[in-house]
Amino acid sequence: MYDINRLSDTVFRPMRGFDWNLSSLETLVKSSTVRTASDLNRQPLQVVQLDSALLNVKTVMETTGLSRSTIHAKVKNGTMPAPIKLSARCVRWEARAIRQWIDALASTK
Repeated sequence: MYDINRLSDTVFRPMRGFDWNLSSLETLVKSSTVRTASDLNRQPLQVVQLDSALLNVKTVMETTGLSRSTIHAKVKNGTMPAPIKLSARCVRWEARAIRQWIDALASTK
């Protein structure tokens, strides 16, 4: 399963004083969070509060609670603000437009 001696000598060298055994290593591995490339590229949700911010589709999805396909369907129907096309494969929504759209939905209910 795990080669404790190899891992403790190479990966966890700075933690020499720790008593390495299989259960402590499993606990450490299970409790550690793995950061992926998508985590590093994620926009903070506070960016929605900036008027000049341009939001990617993942941030719009988190802000509105809608799926990617629903967002694109609403844009196609004209019931949601259209994104700005920055390049052939890059579109962004204006944060101000998304906030105004959400406010308009809230005021009609």
